[in-house]
Amino acid sequence: MDREDIYIISRNSNWSAKNVDAALKQHVYKDANAWKKMLHLFFLVLAIGFTTAGIIFFFTYNWNGLNKFVKIGLIELILLTTVFIALFSKMRLLIKHILLTAASILVAALFAVYGQIYQSGATLYDFFLGWTLFVTIWVIVTNFAFLWVLFLYLVNATFTFYVQLETSRLSEKQAYLAVLIMNGLWLLLFLLLSKKYAYFKLVNWLKNLVFIFIVSVATLAVWEGLVEKYETLLIVLIACTLVIYLLGLKYAFTHKNLIFLGIIPFSFIIILSAVFIKVLPNEWVFLINGVFITVSVGYLIKYLLIIQKSEKWQS
Repeated sequence: MDREDIYIISRNSNWSAKNVDAALKQHVYKDANAWKKMLHLFFLVLAIGFTTAGIIFFFTYNWNGLNKFVKIGLIELILLTTVFIALFSKMRLLIKHILLTAASILVAALFAVYGQIYQSGATLYDFFLGWTLFVTIWVIVTNFAFLWVLFLYLVNATFTFYVQLETSRLSEKQAYLAVLIMNGLWLLLFLLLSKKYAYFKLVNWLKNLVFIFIVSVATLAVWEGLVEKYETLLIVLIACTLVIYLLGLKYAFTHKNLIFLGIIPFSFIIILSAVFIKVLPNEWVFLINGVFITVSVGYLIKYLLIIQKSEKWQS
């Protein structure tokens, strides 16, 4: 049972405030043992991360002194060992997922080593596409949040390099729109299906991270479209941004999510500053924009603090 479950039950029952507080302390709030487990996991992730980085730096530093078969053989051995431990050991499931995340990064090192040795002529698009395809099965099977972050990064990087290196048919605004639709549909699909299937339930930080990325891309796209030369596609981008705002605000008030509620008004403030840049005289625009952003962000923070402490928000 998580925080959202407790809030839903409390809103639709006569559960007393005392029992709600007890449930929050039991299922949501962390005690000393939870903090010890968190620190243990943190240092474990740090150790695996440093080990993976050390392997990559080893190949980089000793590149010229290694035989090509040694280069490929070592990285393959380390990769296979990591996957073997993750699949067949009796470690905790979380540790296995962390090891597969490290293995996913080692896949990139293997591709980079192979490309450097045999001069395959692959572009960044080919590299990221291959990396994405080879880790997809691990992402789907494990459903691990950090692997989903890596996967989404790879998908967006692959698409970006495809637009930049492989085709000139898509404009910058069309690329922004494609990224918005691609990431927005992924998040919307998971949020809708999570109501029926446990597999699609996202941890809060991943949900917030993806939404912040989507809103950031939308804000940048609309801001550039307003400041630069007008294009018809700007209307579509503004419409998509408004849809993101409406869906995000609905989710924020329904699930009591302050991140969603805070990032949307902040995005709107940035977009309004672009409108001021477009319509106001150059000698006044920086002063007016500075005052507008300072005052509006201050009121936004004050509003978030008030609504967070309100009984309706906490109930």
